[in-house]
Amino acid sequence: MTRGLAALAVRPAHPADADAAAALILEPSPSLADLLGSRKTAWRVARASFLADRSIHSHRHAFVAVDGSEVVGLVVAVPGADFPRLRRWTGLVMLWTGLARARALIRAGGVVDRLTPAVPADCLYVSSLAVAPQLRGHGAGRALVARVEAEARRRGTPRLALDVNRDNPRARAFYERLGFVETARATPSAGDRSRVPTSGFLRLEKRLASTVAAA
Repeated sequence: MTRGLAALAVRPAHPADADAAAALILEPSPSLADLLGSRKTAWRVARASFLADRSIHSHRHAFVAVDGSEVVGLVVAVPGADFPRLRRWTGLVMLWTGLARARALIRAGGVVDRLTPAVPADCLYVSSLAVAPQLRGHGAGRALVARVEAEARRRGTPRLALDVNRDNPRARAFYERLGFVETARATPSAGDRSRVPTSGFLRLEKRLASTVAAA
């Protein structure tokens, strides 16, 4: 049984949100838990990545949806120009935290990197968006995307970009309703699929009609 949202608000994330954020970072597919073969290790890795200053999951680039005092959703959006550097730092954080499963992480990470289309420098790239399963369909995801769009306009950034699994039509339909369109896709080889449980990724983008650069 699901429950509705009583008092939804979206605010910048704080390090104190790390426990809830880690669980939400594991939601999108393919999950870190699938890549590492251990949900416990994946949660620890996700938490460390959220707390890191230089990471594609960092709290510094995140907003959370809260219902009262409970974190029920998370979005992380990083400047496209910074993505390559942040991606490398994310890998180092993950390897350090999940050292016991470093080999699995390196193998899986290489596949994910290869299947991820190049991130445009002039975008705000949504590296993670998730809502607690029991609260999906109640507006939290839409509110988080709206907050990221407002941030892009504030920065003067002309578009948003993100990736979804090709076998996740529900997520694709959600983003298309918000104005995103497909711009690229990547299909894994049989070898890729033996390492990562994915059918490949779709790049979706939304161009913003007008932006207001930060003062």
